[in-house]
Amino acid sequence: SISAHFLPCHQRALSAWRRTAKRLPEECWPALGEAYCKAESLIRSRDRDDVASGCAPWPAGRSVVSYRAVEPNVRQYVVIVLLHDDVAVTRRLMHRLRDVVRWWVVHVDVKASAEVQKQSQMLHKVDPGLEVHVFSEFDLVRGGVSLHRAAMRCLQIATELVRFDHVFLVSGSDYVLRSADAVRGILEWHSDMNFVAVGAVHWYDMRAEDYLSQSEYHSQFRAARMPRRVVVECHGRALGVPENPELRVPSWLVGANGPQWFAITFDLATTLLHPETDAEQGALEDCGAFQQPDERCLPQLLLNSRHCHHHVYTNLHLVAPNAQSVRSEASDFDILSPPVLGAADFPLVSVQGLMQSNVTAGHVVFGRKMRSAESAELMQLVDEQFVPRGWAPVAQQWAQQWSVFGSVWGSVVAPVEIQDSIDDSVYQWQSVRLQVELQHDIHWLARGLVCLQEQIAFVRAATPSEDLSLAGLHPSPPHQLPLRVLALRVGSGLHDFRFSGTTGVMPLGATADALVYVNLSEQPRSAVVQWIAPPPSDPWSRDCAGVDGGGCGAVAKERRVDVPGLALGVVDSHVVDVVGVWSLRVVSRSEVVAWREFEVYADRPMLSRFFWKPVVCGR
Repeated sequence: SISAHFLPCHQRALSAWRRTAKRLPEECWPALGEAYCKAESLIRSRDRDDVASGCAPWPAGRSVVSYRAVEPNVRQYVVIVLLHDDVAVTRRLMHRLRDVVRWWVVHVDVKASAEVQKQSQMLHKVDPGLEVHVFSEFDLVRGGVSLHRAAMRCLQIATELVRFDHVFLVSGSDYVLRSADAVRGILEWHSDMNFVAVGAVHWYDMRAEDYLSQSEYHSQFRAARMPRRVVVECHGRALGVPENPELRVPSWLVGANGPQWFAITFDLATTLLHPETDAEQGALEDCGAFQQPDERCLPQLLLNSRHCHHHVYTNLHLVAPNAQSVRSEASDFDILSPPVLGAADFPLVSVQGLMQSNVTAGHVVFGRKMRSAESAELMQLVDEQFVPRGWAPVAQQWAQQWSVFGSVWGSVVAPVEIQDSIDDSVYQWQSVRLQVELQHDIHWLARGLVCLQEQIAFVRAATPSEDLSLAGLHPSPPHQLPLRVLALRVGSGLHDFRFSGTTGVMPLGATADALVYVNLSEQPRSAVVQWIAPPPSDPWSRDCAGVDGGGCGAVAKERRVDVPGLALGVVDSHVVDVVGVWSLRVVSRSEVVAWREFEVYADRPMLSRFFWKPVVCGR
């Protein structure tokens, strides 16, 4: 019988539970009742008109993105690992990413065996240059609140360790599929963006007094809405009450869910730990009361905060296909679980396989699930595809150009060499290596032996999310928003989306090829590609403002291009007949949505800090 002192909401919770025809241990009654009462209280207290939406509309007339070539900086990254039982995969992951990620926070499930606990404590020995924090605090139960609490505790530790640029959340079954250069490039090009996969989006329509309205687009193309079932953990189990229409989404809140894995900035991590506005606080309190808060809280916070326009709509994970709904003995919830990847899956996870899939391959970093035994051969195949091709002598015509360059500033003391990256994707790496004995100080380099390496210019995609528009919650329909550009590349010798010539710099008279990579969209669009010549007054000036064109030269050519859905790249070409710094712009709906610079030289390339970086001689 229900204790007489229970509140009415306790009784409603137990009554709902009884309808499931399952036995609920009596010692779990108080915890379940309290969770249900808290959910009811949150709905009542938060469902009021004076709570403003945390996501302001994208300002009209504001450029979606403007970027220019920037020299790479030393950035700090943290990886959070939720480890259950297979330490070997995490050890191998740390070794592979040792040149990119210094900081690691590893939480080990308290249920893990003594051997797993012992092995995890040895992870700090993977590499002496790594900072590894290992602890065990939570009994991780799928569907309950413990996974979310463990991730938040790890996030708190990460923010205390270092002011990072990005922090990743991965599981002990995740392995890296890309080269260190590709991982570094993806993160640098999206230095202020959050990788959060928003699945379902739903809300309460007050005008129609609809209990639930959900985005047709998200339910069809992304993910199904997660039920709002009150959850409580008791005796190592996650227990859930059947969904109750009265516990609907508050009228001001955009409800959302999606995969728990992410890569977010320090700014968003701080908001997640210390929400400031009513909307942010309410979004987190709401998601924490229902099932699977680890897959609900971050997408929900993102769409109800000032960060709503600063995310890439996908995360960094490639999940094995054919995931099956699995219900563990410790959980009341059916949760999708992907199969373990093996050697037969290499065509899917290889760089070539990722490139052939779709444009989101440019963001894929991790693959899951991997196991140390079943996936050993696959992980070896993944590692071997990144063995450097080595440096090859530059073609004769290029060698002459670079030799002229070297003789102007000093003398070339080693053969000019070029290297194409193996990890070719949306972001292709190509480098030219040069050793010069400088006779005097020039620009930003001191005299003496200098080893330089020219790389593709860094770009990043700062695009507003279309998730709210696709859900019908944004004042502009999706087809009226500007084009979403992922990357803009310029090079020569384009073939099959790969440059055989140089990237970022090219000689006078060359045919420059442009690749415009766009985000996935169900709406075909059009955009204008503009080639802007250097201003005659100062052809090497870098003061051109990409947003309004102030300080730029004249538009040498412009062309309207059609962008179909699922576009891999939009190609345009132009013969560059003026030396100096050119600009390439993409304009959509009267807004500059992408912009980058590249150099054109006559007798020698300019020694520009934007395209060159000092490297250690002999490497």
